[in-house]
Amino acid sequence: MAAYTSLPQPAQRLEALRGRLLDIGYWTPEQIADKRWNIGCVALEITQRCNLDCTFCYLADTSEAVKGVPLLEVFRRIEMICRHYGENTDVQVTGGDPTLRKLIQIVQRIAQYGIRASLFTNGIRATRALLAALCEAELTYRTEVSAPENVVAFPRRRLY
Repeated sequence: MAAYTSLPQPAQRLEALRGRLLDIGYWTPEQIADKRWNIGCVALEITQRCNLDCTFCYLADTSEAVKGVPLLEVFRRIEMICRHYGENTDVQVTGGDPTLRKLIQIVQRIAQYGIRASLFTNGIRATRALLAALCEAELTYRTEVSAPENVVAFPRRRLY
């Protein structure tokens, strides 16, 4: 059995598949084998460190013990996301809390590839200056406020 000397790129594999289907009369314009649906959103966890210690968080016991992903590796992953999923993909920059990293450089790199960045953070380090710089780098911002059900289960007025 012959081994690949290198793995063919996805576009090459699809082209070869379409050619084989054409050869045997099974390819039609409606065939989904050569179609590619965009992935709506990819999560990019750039750190597991956090400036909170929420008991319900999956990182609660380990966030301080885990080393951060090197910045060059984060850049490599951004390039890989763009190459694999293409432009117009949303990338959720997440972590523990991503504001503990060199976030502006990361968001600028995402924008350079033509993909959209959004940020999941607890908002503690979200200063006006940081948010302005991130918006200038084309970031969509979202603050996540989470708590266990028994903490948020207090009476509140329903609007419906």
